[in-house]
Amino acid sequence: MHLLALFSFIATTIVAVPHNCYPRGEWWSPDYGHALDAVEDVCNTLADEFEPNETKYRCINSNKGHLKFEFWTQNAKTGYARVMEKSLCVHWLQLIVSGCWLGGTVTRDGWYYRADPNHGRCGSLDSVARTTI
Repeated sequence: MHLLALFSFIATTIVAVPHNCYPRGEWWSPDYGHALDAVEDVCNTLADEFEPNETKYRCINSNKGHLKFEFWTQNAKTGYARVMEKSLCVHWLQLIVSGCWLGGTVTRDGWYYRADPNHGRCGSLDSVARTTI
């Protein structure tokens, strides 16, 4: 029984961690907690209807130093528009923040998510920006 529980835990952990963590760049810390909390606010804006290949972006300034948290979501499906659920947005972006100390990406079920801490402050793009590739 314990072996089955251990196997289940390992399998869940392997699936849960994004595989595309960045190898270099800025760290979420010293404001990791704010970055994790910011995802909820970010997804209030980004979880919306997306056209095919449409990308949405949101930037949040860190409370500490000259650090900004940048978030992108994209409908990676080319054939049709669809709506991103807020719960999925929060889940995947928080997973990147908690699992990739330098930021990273994950693509699941035709959705692309990116979270990246960077030096500097947000500019006029602090509100949501939309682009279609």
